[in-house]
Amino acid sequence: MGVWGSGLLDNDTSWNYIGDFTSEVRQQIIEIGDESSRKHAGLLAGSIGILLRLGASCFDPIPGLERPHFYPQLILALSNNFEHWINFPGRTPEVLMSILYGWGEQLSERPPILKKSLHSCFHEKTEGASFSLLESDLFANPSSLAFLKKKIKGVVAAISKEVVNPESVEEMGYSNLNGMLALLHVLPTPNLNKRKVERWAKIWRESWRVLAKANIEMQGQFAKDYQKRVSKCFALLVKKCAAASV
Repeated sequence: MGVWGSGLLDNDTSWNYIGDFTSEVRQQIIEIGDESSRKHAGLLAGSIGILLRLGASCFDPIPGLERPHFYPQLILALSNNFEHWINFPGRTPEVLMSILYGWGEQLSERPPILKKSLHSCFHEKTEGASFSLLESDLFANPSSLAFLKKKIKGVVAAISKEVVNPESVEEMGYSNLNGMLALLHVLPTPNLNKRKVERWAKIWRESWRVLAKANIEMQGQFAKDYQKRVSKCFALLVKKCAAASV
């Protein structure tokens, strides 16, 4: 595992966590199999919405060595639930139809619209690995939204556990916390509480203050830059929550 910058995503650990997250989402699509219902169609739309946003490399029609092959299972689920998602709101039918026609890879490679302040939290340099364009309509169906909320709830629970762990704070670029926070920024977070984020930030700052006194590595320039980026990340997340509640 490597670290190449002080940004939250300038390390292998963060991307491994995000990769595991997308693997779980892919598995839930695989488990749909030949099931067909409006609920399954909603789960499918929400899952694809997440995978597209995270730029997941799973829409290639040519399967790799990993089994079960995801792409055929994706097409199977889309085909079997066509009658349900074709009347979903907004751009959902258009996007899912495009994937059914084999254009998923192109959709997952569209550049995202991220504010410079957020990008600077993620990456030390201007360039850097990023995400893809968010298709908000894929989460507009009640079942899609319920699926999204469940996934976000899992990330929130993981952060609440990770942020109180001194080792996670001290590990900096080797902490899963970085990937978790990134997910909350790039995915819609309809059930994220502003006070909870403020509490996370307070716990993290206090842990950093105490640990930095005894750890020389946490007093260097890299650590200071990383600390600023994490603090900014929490602040932007608080703003996101505040904007969503208006």
